[in-house]
Amino acid sequence: EVLLHDLPCAGVPVRVVWRKRIFRCREDACEVVTFSEVHELAAPRAKLTTRAITWAVTQLRSHDIAVSALADMLGVAWNTVWHAVAPVIEGQLAAEDRLAGVDALGVDEHVWRHVGPPGTGLVTGIVDHSRGEDGRPRARLLDLVKGRTGA
Repeated sequence: EVLLHDLPCAGVPVRVVWRKRIFRCREDACEVVTFSEVHELAAPRAKLTTRAITWAVTQLRSHDIAVSALADMLGVAWNTVWHAVAPVIEGQLAAEDRLAGVDALGVDEHVWRHVGPPGTGLVTGIVDHSRGEDGRPRARLLDLVKGRTGA
């Protein structure tokens, strides 16, 4: 049995128990002796379902929400959410078309960490303030740059 955390329902964390089948190859020439069932519900060794990861990334991109708040909603630890969403976000940041349609930028300096030597926890956020069809700004986070410099 594999315990997965799924989207919260009515403010309550949801857990899915997947009875994952394990297969065994009885052929002596087979390089793989055992292998387990694979499903789009979750990646191998995942703790969150794929739709929970997609939801969490959407919440981070579209709403002013912290990873710790998402972890609380999903009923998991902060690092469980972060390790699941970081590769997805990095892939989205690497996409060349992510800046298409941006015509107004906002820059914001922020203290990301409040511990350590002075100045080590500073980041500069780059935000898309382009207006949508309704005339309202999007306020979409495009990038975080370490430090606080003009460059």
